[in-house]
Amino acid sequence: MLPNLLNDNEFQLIQNYCFDRYGIEKEVWIYYSLYKRKEGLWLVNKGIENQIDLSQAESFGLRILSGKNYPYKITRSFVQVFLKHMSKGLIEVTSAQAESLLKRETIQIEAGPNFQKGYYVCLYQEKFVAIALRTQDAFVSQVPKSLTGQLSNNLKFSE
Repeated sequence: MLPNLLNDNEFQLIQNYCFDRYGIEKEVWIYYSLYKRKEGLWLVNKGIENQIDLSQAESFGLRILSGKNYPYKITRSFVQVFLKHMSKGLIEVTSAQAESLLKRETIQIEAGPNFQKGYYVCLYQEKFVAIALRTQDAFVSQVPKSLTGQLSNNLKFSE
């Protein structure tokens, strides 16, 4: 199945969402196109569709948003590409909270009125640790099960 390039309205929706939720300025998007596939949205350099034979492409680019419908879930690739552009949707965690997130545990963080439900990028000492979903009263780790053993063993946090 070939990917479908987002139309202008869909692309604008994603730009607005990323600006409102994560503070990513719309100018950042001038370099990128987004393709929709059944499992999410894929980021590619703008104009790549003119340089490759799409009929031969199974997939290409980075999956930055997952899910079948808006609002999508951000992925690790999203964070890797856009973290330097993000001014919102970030939370700083302690070393104990970072370890808990890497073990796929739910953590409690004092959440004021500015913490709406949704996905947050968790940082420890300004470095990316995990994505967490803010629910009613907690942050639920979104670290893939396949990474939990490796991450909790390889990464040790100290204050």
